[in-house]
Amino acid sequence: NDADKAPIKAVVDAYEQGLLKTTPFLLVRHAKAKPRNSWTRSEGERTLARTGFTQARALARMLTVWQPERLVSSRWTRCVQTVQPYAAAMDMSIKKQTALTEHAADRDPDKAQRILLKQFNNPKSTLVCSHRPVMPTLLKALKTVTPKELREFLPQENPYLAPGEAIILHRALDAKRRWRAVAVEIHKPFED
Repeated sequence: NDADKAPIKAVVDAYEQGLLKTTPFLLVRHAKAKPRNSWTRSEGERTLARTGFTQARALARMLTVWQPERLVSSRWTRCVQTVQPYAAAMDMSIKKQTALTEHAADRDPDKAQRILLKQFNNPKSTLVCSHRPVMPTLLKALKTVTPKELREFLPQENPYLAPGEAIILHRALDAKRRWRAVAVEIHKPFED
């Protein structure tokens, strides 16, 4: 069938280039947090709202599809709480990164991007969790490892991701043995 030729050719080409064996890389925005304007303690201690805890549990169930082997998070409470249900279910630890917090990424966006790209280039399936204000910085880094034809599928404008939403980049090694995105998915685990 003529309509089948293009997709079959694309699969054959991907196979010949070694692009069918992929490893997922996930970028997650923390789940819904308590309102910023009603929080009186340190911003880094702001916790998830009730809906956020529900989103975190839904995210944990969803993550079993991609089974991230490494969990990297902003060290702020709401990001850690977002990833914690999956970490607990899989008996994993969470690597907490100060550079992925809102304040640190605002002061040194290059460091946040370097950390993200270091995780992207780790061959293990990896999840990184951060904040809405940090997303433009992190997405800018992801665009450097995403082919032009796939960049349009990355979020382009604020809020970039909804609370608890995840971008999944399927990565493969290119001819120069560099990790590159070969497919992009975006998933919302729960909305109330």
